[in-house]
Amino acid sequence: MTTPDPQNRTPEAHPAGPSRTATPKPGPADPPRAGAPTPGPTGSPQSRAPRPSPAASPRKDAPKPSAAVSSTSEPAADATPAQIEADIAETRAELGETVEQLTASLDVKAQAKHQVDAAKDRAAEQVARVQARAKEGLHTAQDSVTDEQGRLNRNGWIAAGVLGVGLCLGILLIVRAARR
Repeated sequence: MTTPDPQNRTPEAHPAGPSRTATPKPGPADPPRAGAPTPGPTGSPQSRAPRPSPAASPRKDAPKPSAAVSSTSEPAADATPAQIEADIAETRAELGETVEQLTASLDVKAQAKHQVDAAKDRAAEQVARVQARAKEGLHTAQDSVTDEQGRLNRNGWIAAGVLGVGLCLGILLIVRAARR
C-alpha cells in the first residue's frame, strides 16, 4: 500500500514521485528561453554578439580629448606659406593638448594622488560637520540642565546624580573584578 504525502497527493498523481518535481523539457514547438543561443542554419547554436572590451570603452572619469583635427584639416591648394605655417602651428598645439590629456589619463600616480586629496577633502568636511553637530548638541544639553545664570536646574541635579551613581557602580564593578 502506498502512503499519501503530507499534501494529500498520491504518488500516482506525480509520475516523478513525491520527492522530485518534474520539469518540462523544451520541445521543438517551445520558444527558446530568453538569452539562450538560437540554433543557426546548420543546427549549431549561434554565439551572441561579442561585448566590447573594457579597454576599448572610454572611462567615465577620463578627460575628454579635444578635437585632434582642426576645423580646416588641409590648407587650401592656393594657401600662402604663412597660412600653411599657421595651420601647422595650430595642429601642433592641438596635438600637444591631446598628448597632455593622454599622459594625464595614463599617469596612475597622479590619479591616485588626486583621489587621495579628494578623499581627504571629503573627510575634512565630514569632520567639520560632525564637530558642528556635537557643539550644537552640547549647547542644547547644557541649556536643558542649567538656568539663565548657568546654575544647575532640577534636570541638572538629576543628571548629576545619575552620573555619580553610574560612576560609583562602575568603580565598584572594577574593584570587584580585580579582587577575583
